[in-house]
Amino acid sequence: MDKLSPQLFKKLMDFAYQAYQEESHKDTLRQKGKTPYITHPVFAASLLLADRRIPWKDRFIGYQVLILHDVLEDTNAKLPDWLSDEVINGVKELTFKDSLSLENKFEIVKKKDDFIKLLYLCDTLSNLYEEHVALPVKRRKLWKEMVGWFAREVEKAYGDIRVVEVANAMIENTDW
Repeated sequence: MDKLSPQLFKKLMDFAYQAYQEESHKDTLRQKGKTPYITHPVFAASLLLADRRIPWKDRFIGYQVLILHDVLEDTNAKLPDWLSDEVINGVKELTFKDSLSLENKFEIVKKKDDFIKLLYLCDTLSNLYEEHVALPVKRRKLWKEMVGWFAREVEKAYGDIRVVEVANAMIENTDW
């Protein structure tokens, strides 16, 4: 069984930090300068990694994918050779190089496999947790629809997991 060793964690974090902070072609601060961008992928990855109801292999691969999920989209960095093919493929599955609308991304991810839907739900929850209040009402409604749809799909595939509970709690307790 693979384990997330401190060395692998540091290697992922060092690469991601450098990519997001030094090679980004987007603003590297979230929430109008309050937090560095690296907090977003770490939050998304932590949601997944901490959910012990999800099979370990999905958490192990998914955590790495989520730490790196915006590297190809938002930076000029290339993924390192030391990543597994599963991690590289996962990052590519979550990458949207074109300036697609949220609606288009939603339609694309709907057709992906259950594992990618799970990772996209974690990414979406991280985005909403940080940014939902600043979104226009129309966008909030789309985000609510997305979170609800992905939560139902992920629950069908993974059962009663904490990530789905978080998604449902956000839907119920957010002023949409």
